[in-house]
Amino acid sequence: MKLRRSYRVALTHTDLRSLGRWFGLCAFVGVAAGLAGAAFVSAIDGVQTFMLGKLLGVWLDQPAHVADSPGTSFISLWFLPLIPAVGGLCSGIIARAFGTEVFGGGTDAVLRAYHQRDAKVSWHVPIGKWLASIVTLGTGGSAGREGPMTLVGGGIGSVIGSTFRVTDRERRLLLLAGAGAGVGAVFRIPFGSAIFAIEVLYRDGFEEEGIFPCLIASVFGFAAFVAIHGSGHMFGIPPLSDLVLSTVPLFALVGLAVAPFGYLFTKMLALAPRVLGRVVARRWLRPCLGGLLVGLLGLLHPELMGIGYGWIRQVLAPSAAAPASVGLAGLFVLFALGKILATGLTVGSGGSGGTFAPSIVTGAFVGGAVGQVLSALFPALVPEPGAFALVGMGAFLGGVAHVPLAAVVIVCELVGNYDLLVPLMVAVGVSYLLLRHTTLYEAQVQNASASPARARGIALDALGTLRVHDLGELRPAPTPIPATMRLSAFITQVVEGRATIFPIQNDAGPIREVVTVKSLRAILDNSSLWPHLIVADAATPLLPVRTSDSLHRLLEVLGTMDCDEVFIVDAAGFVIGVAGYEDVVRLTVQESIRRKAEADVTKRFRE
Repeated sequence: MKLRRSYRVALTHTDLRSLGRWFGLCAFVGVAAGLAGAAFVSAIDGVQTFMLGKLLGVWLDQPAHVADSPGTSFISLWFLPLIPAVGGLCSGIIARAFGTEVFGGGTDAVLRAYHQRDAKVSWHVPIGKWLASIVTLGTGGSAGREGPMTLVGGGIGSVIGSTFRVTDRERRLLLLAGAGAGVGAVFRIPFGSAIFAIEVLYRDGFEEEGIFPCLIASVFGFAAFVAIHGSGHMFGIPPLSDLVLSTVPLFALVGLAVAPFGYLFTKMLALAPRVLGRVVARRWLRPCLGGLLVGLLGLLHPELMGIGYGWIRQVLAPSAAAPASVGLAGLFVLFALGKILATGLTVGSGGSGGTFAPSIVTGAFVGGAVGQVLSALFPALVPEPGAFALVGMGAFLGGVAHVPLAAVVIVCELVGNYDLLVPLMVAVGVSYLLLRHTTLYEAQVQNASASPARARGIALDALGTLRVHDLGELRPAPTPIPATMRLSAFITQVVEGRATIFPIQNDAGPIREVVTVKSLRAILDNSSLWPHLIVADAATPLLPVRTSDSLHRLLEVLGTMDCDEVFIVDAAGFVIGVAGYEDVVRLTVQESIRRKAEADVTKRFRE
């Protein structure tokens, strides 16, 4: 009996209809994003196979030099720079047609939509981003899939939210859900992508409200994607030896090593648009120039073109015939610098592609270099240099993107191995601290209180916690009007004064009826009736507001009575003053500023 009663209580306090609605919307968004991701990957592979593989004999996903690839000739090799140049030109034309959000990475566009535009993304933006990214990545542009799928998935969530006419807050959550589902699908990392979506919004903290929507959408997006492309991990690594605690401090060196490369990476992404903008004035033509330059770099090393996942596999599990050496470490450093340059030229020129994947590729090169040096110097202590490349992936991403938790989970999911969880935490922690003032995403704000979207939330929260007595001294109420006063005389009094609401005195008791300027509209349309009407004919019931009521209650009464001011009454029901929209706005703004200042002080204290 007690169990049945508690069950009823649980149902009473749980909005099952709202829960089911949210589950359905998030599942819908996730499946749509997953299918878009599946088509996205297939299209990129198809374009790349034809444009580079069949035409030139260049296979970027194979760990072999381009000149050694099957079907490659000396003559066809020199046509290589033209392919990414054509891809950049097509990408620029598409971006010009579908909107400026299509240029560049894509994650920043999602962040701006969340923070500044109530998560509103036009339906044509995801389509344009999907098309432009296919030609950029399919022709060898040095960028990743996550940025485009963040915008494509987020745009799907925004469009679905607008279609179902959800609130601004709900649309923001669906935007995050779609972004997480898109990334989780193409990378096969449903949990890590959900954490990434709620953590990438801020340099400090995460969006706790988005946990449930992002988890649900990511699961369904992952399911839809693997139903087409199959399951599996992005990078397979051989079994690692048991972790020795004495080697854990060595992984902190990876965090130290990736910090300067992360700083250089972000500066390159900021510098490239300015430099290329001086060479080519028209924005839609710059991706063509960037693609041409990337193609020239590809003549030196194919590792610098494309996403670069094939080369990560080589760094993670180098051949046994190639023992660890300082020389190989130097080569990895050169590859890291080259990848930074190639990504800056691709994304910085406006080419449509993400920076997430190049981050983990660069981190793998840097971490692999550290592992090579340590393994060459201390072979007994560091028998597996590839483990340091794995840790470098997480350290680089967590530092430059300010997503430490997501970076740890994402790397573990990418390789399907949690053996290096502790070293990852150490390295990511070090890089996160060293890159505190550097960010991969310009639209990323400091914390929730710095977001315009959440600032409105702080104001709404203030409406629920502040009381009418917090308004301070109330404005005096007008003198009560006798209910039998002629309406014509009352209208003269309204014109001469500035008040918008008037109490009607029927007896010696509390005020129960009022007349507002807006309630006179219907009567004022026929002035011939004025001499025959009294004030009581225009009366409307008073909805009392007490000093103990919240400001939210005050706004509800103002909206219900359709007036700008309302009377505040004491415990006995007698009018003690007037308050209106102006008073609420003034106090709410003051309280929001105070709370934001407190949050900033707390943040500086923690730092």
